[in-house]
Amino acid sequence: MIIQCPQCNKKALLNEELYRDKILKIRCRGCQHIWMWELTEKHKEEPAAPVVKPPEAKPPEHLTAEVLEAQKIARLIISEIKLYNQDLLHKLKRKSEVIEKLKEDLTLGKQHYKQRVSQKLPPLPDYFDDALHTILLSDKE
Repeated sequence: MIIQCPQCNKKALLNEELYRDKILKIRCRGCQHIWMWELTEKHKEEPAAPVVKPPEAKPPEHLTAEVLEAQKIARLIISEIKLYNQDLLHKLKRKSEVIEKLKEDLTLGKQHYKQRVSQKLPPLPDYFDDALHTILLSDKE
């Protein structure tokens, strides 16, 4: 199914089989806008407007280039880990299981992230951990 960002109208493909009857928190890759999307059976027949919630974080215009770059790198690394381990992720139900099984990949990913981001960034918030929870662990118990 194709979803569309309510802010910038960028379209993306969503695998409806994985998220049927769930409420998703979606972040647009184009403008970083965050909104809630409920995937129910009615979405198959007709596209419905997403349930819009205000973003929890600062809007992108208030973020520095270093922060935006760090967020982008973190999302990229976690997305690749998710892509290469999607069969395993479908079998695992708990966050702790995912972290345990992907411990080596996550450790290497975190090292790569630290090498790529600016050393001027404060240690908190940790954008790698944010991406880990929003991309990889969001649908786990």
